[in-house]
Amino acid sequence: MKKRRSTFLLLAAVLILACTCPAIGATGANPPATATPEAASPTPAAAIEAPSPTNTVAAPTACTAQLSANSSVFVRKGPGTEYDDIGSLNTGQIAAIAGKNSEGTWWYIVYPSGPGGHGWVSGSVTTATCVSGSLAVIVPPPTPVPPTVVTGVSVSVDPTEIHVAGCMGPIQLSTVTATIEVNGPIKIKYHFDTDQNGALPTHTLNFNEAGAKDVSETFLPPVAAGTYKVKLVIDGMNLGGMDFQAKYKIFC
Repeated sequence: MKKRRSTFLLLAAVLILACTCPAIGATGANPPATATPEAASPTPAAAIEAPSPTNTVAAPTACTAQLSANSSVFVRKGPGTEYDDIGSLNTGQIAAIAGKNSEGTWWYIVYPSGPGGHGWVSGSVTTATCVSGSLAVIVPPPTPVPPTVVTGVSVSVDPTEIHVAGCMGPIQLSTVTATIEVNGPIKIKYHFDTDQNGALPTHTLNFNEAGAKDVSETFLPPVAAGTYKVKLVIDGMNLGGMDFQAKYKIFC
């Protein structure tokens, strides 16, 4: 009987203990609940400010090839002094460069009054800037053929002094001679003109190539004391700056 009572008391103790202990889960005691922090809402991409750049380098400015005239210079039809000039640039005047010749010694510039709106200027009398290595090489127009002209004249008269006693005659004949030089084939018409006798007969002279020829004419001066001139005249040509006349003197 005593044994049963002890068993009963042990069972009661177990039951009381079960009521006061925390419930045990299948896998162990459940830990106390803890507060879960609320996740931060992502900031919209548009609202994110980009950091201010530091040590910013400015983009290079486009550079246009151009030149400035060092003095008053001719603008020509082609890259060379053998080409006709079509205008000029004043000292300091600027023009855009559109190309160059193959040697790089002449610039092909924008020149509205030139053929096709362009012209050529020598690099030796200008200062160029912003010229790239890829600048176009422009084929120049054909080299002009210089016109065939008289390039030199020399006139003499013989005698240069004529003495006539008492101005009563007779008087000797005079001879005027001219050396005419040309730069190519040409046909010219010429005559001599004297102060005393006026124009002497006209002649035609043919040149088959560049060179020089001598021509002459005789005339009889009137007897009159004084100094006179005789000159060469070539039709259609200006002989200014050449030795185209000579003098003779008559003494009585």
